[in-house]
Order: sequence, then structure tokens, then C-alpha cells
Amino acid sequence: MEVIQLTPGADGGEARVRFAGTDPVFIGHFPLAPVLPGVVLIDAAVRLVSRVMKHPLRLERLSSVKFCNAVLPDEEIGFSFKGTPEADSSGRIKVRGRWFRGAEKIAELIFFVVPDSSRGGAS
Repeated sequence: MEVIQLTPGADGGEARVRFAGTDPVFIGHFPLAPVLPGVVLIDAAVRLVSRVMKHPLRLERLSSVKFCNAVLPDEEIGFSFKGTPEADSSGRIKVRGRWFRGAEKIAELIFFVVPDSSRGGAS
């Protein structure tokens, strides 16, 4: 994933990214008409939240995911999110995110992330 722009906000952020057509994630998904696997969008969302929040996070659980449109190789797409820390002392953050291409919705996600002490820095 190439991050073209990353803009932190008060309680979230926005990014523009591109997944190169040469990226191995496109191999076999599908050979004659490659599309980005949905799991890659989920992983990328967690990585972008981690970068904006400037500390390593890992996915704890997905609450909901709705895929609406496919992502093709070399397309520039956007991701915006809002994060809400849980009231307890777990460090858990509830994230509401949206992948988009212009006005077109690609995916909507609600997921929870927690601090990842096994990694030395955000990816």
C-alpha cells in the first residue's frame, strides 16, 4: 500500500492510498480480473489508524463490515475514520471507518483496536 496523503484530525483522520497492480495480494484474486481482497482493506484500515494515532495497534474484533464496490489495481482510494476510546482502562478504541473513491462508497467498517505491545512502532 502506497500512502499518498495522511491527514490526522482531532478524533480521527483521512488518507489517500493506492495498491499497486504488482502487489502480490492481486495474484489469484481473480487471475483475469484482479480485485483487492476485502481482508486487505481491513488490514490497511488498522494500519492507517495506527499511523494516525502514532502508536502500534492491533485488530481486536470486527463489529461490522459492508463491502459495496471493488477496488482495482492502481486505483487511488480514500479512507476516513473516527476513533472513540472506550471508557474503561483497556486502551481499546472503537473505530468507524469508510473506504471511498470520490463520492462512491467502497466499504464501511466498525472495528475495535487495542495497543499492540509486540510491535515496536506503527506500520
